[in-house]
Amino acid sequence: MMYYTLITLCVVVTMTLQVTCQLSVRFNPNQVKPEDGQFSTETCTRFVPDQNIQTEQYSTFRIDIPEERLDSVIVIVLGENIGCGYDLYVMPLTVTETANWSGLWVICPLLETTAADGLNKRCVFRCECNGMCKEIQVILRRMDGSEDFDRNWEDYKNGFGEITREYWAGNEHIHRKTNDGQSYSLRVDLVSYEDEKVYALYNNFSVESETNGYRLRVGGYDPSSTIGDSMSNGNNMMFTTQDRDQDERGDVNCAEFFKAGWWHKYCKDALLTAPYGRYPALKENSGITWKKPWGDTKFPKFARMMIRQN
Repeated sequence: MMYYTLITLCVVVTMTLQVTCQLSVRFNPNQVKPEDGQFSTETCTRFVPDQNIQTEQYSTFRIDIPEERLDSVIVIVLGENIGCGYDLYVMPLTVTETANWSGLWVICPLLETTAADGLNKRCVFRCECNGMCKEIQVILRRMDGSEDFDRNWEDYKNGFGEITREYWAGNEHIHRKTNDGQSYSLRVDLVSYEDEKVYALYNNFSVESETNGYRLRVGGYDPSSTIGDSMSNGNNMMFTTQDRDQDERGDVNCAEFFKAGWWHKYCKDALLTAPYGRYPALKENSGITWKKPWGDTKFPKFARMMIRQN
């Protein structure tokens, strides 16, 4: 089996207040034949604030990433025999955030499948830091309205969009990932049009199988969150799309009405898949929504859902 490790090194340059991070990939030289000079052997260290986690010797490909690009994808193609590249990016979290999510974490958003799955073939990068690195996966991102989220059941099942921009990981992937024998947490990051940055943490998150309607299991809202709980209202709800109505509204299909697949109950407490924008550019009560406490007066211009092993 092919073995890879991604490590990050974060350095603060005091004079410019710029943060630079390094990606390093360990590879199996018996299975990967990169171009000459592409890899070198160096000592690599992974840091979280005030704590040196790991120092080891690696065969590495190093990429320096300036702070403003930390939320971008770095594509690393490791030879034709692998069959595809690996899309990776890292995200710095501030020291003031909760311990479980602090430090500089590797985010691995991609799905590994086989042809038998009937899903689009994607690649996964397995993150390992001697058991001290928790893998984080982005399952949704909204940032500019470049992707249409008014989609049918199959699209939401398989996933769509680009991880560099707007993206839905796919209900089937989210189900498999959160039912792999581990327990998972959910983090929702939001930025309002007024540039207010907030997050909500849920200590329990999973999605049931397609047979069970991709039913949402979410709970354990963390009081350290900086915005209210708008997800728990959808707990135990099956996923609803324009062509499969599984909400509790008898008079309307919430996904069809709001043009957004979601774990709808009575249509709208949290709705991060809604059309991008805000009132009055969109009609009232139609944009991306996080009701508590923003209601219909404040809308996110950026939204991201991430899951992580507990």
